[in-house]
Amino acid sequence: MAGELRAAARGSGVLVRSAVPADAGGIAVVQVDGWRAAYAHILPPAELAELSLVRAEQLWHGVIGGARESGKQVLVAEGDGGEVLGFAALGPDEAELGQLGGRQDVGVRGPPTVHLDHRDTARVGRNSRPNQYAGAPRGGPQLSLPAGELYAFYVHPRHWRHGLGGALMDAALRRWTQNGVRAAVLWVYERNASARAFYEHHGWHFDPHTPPTGPPPDERELCYRRRLPLPVRGPDLPGRAS
Repeated sequence: MAGELRAAARGSGVLVRSAVPADAGGIAVVQVDGWRAAYAHILPPAELAELSLVRAEQLWHGVIGGARESGKQVLVAEGDGGEVLGFAALGPDEAELGQLGGRQDVGVRGPPTVHLDHRDTARVGRNSRPNQYAGAPRGGPQLSLPAGELYAFYVHPRHWRHGLGGALMDAALRRWTQNGVRAAVLWVYERNASARAFYEHHGWHFDPHTPPTGPPPDERELCYRRRLPLPVRGPDLPGRAS
């Protein structure tokens, strides 16, 4: 299948590929379990306990099914047994879409979104709580088009620090580059030190000029940005990552 990447993760093959609607259930499990593990020290226990797998699956089924029209893309890291181990959701910068009147949230509940792995568990964007759609356009300096946003980035807690986060990030960056995107943005909890370290390790930088969002101290989110290289000839996704 075009757009696939076979990546090495601690000795076992992991396939990074474009998501299909049938992946929605696996993506929901990764997201909900990731939230509960990553945000246990940030969000109230009652809020984490009420996260809905059913609603998250419905959300991601719709996002994946409508990807062509919305411009959003979802990548999944698939294990040897076909299970979804992690995922990344990316697309146009939502702040810019809001100003243009075309914002479509990839999210399911109010504030933050996204997890990661490696130092693992990031929270990106403010749109992917597994419960209900929400979110408003964010302010701050605008990037020169074309710009992208990393809406969600999660690896299941059982697979943190196995190299999956790095493979997914490489795939997302390569996909943007091949699509001509020159700069990207994400949002992460200020208190999520491990996620911030992961992003910084992969070339993202805190933007002090864009005002934080979310209620302090626990749910305060910071804006991170990075530039992308000029597109080069090659497959849609990177070669081999470890």
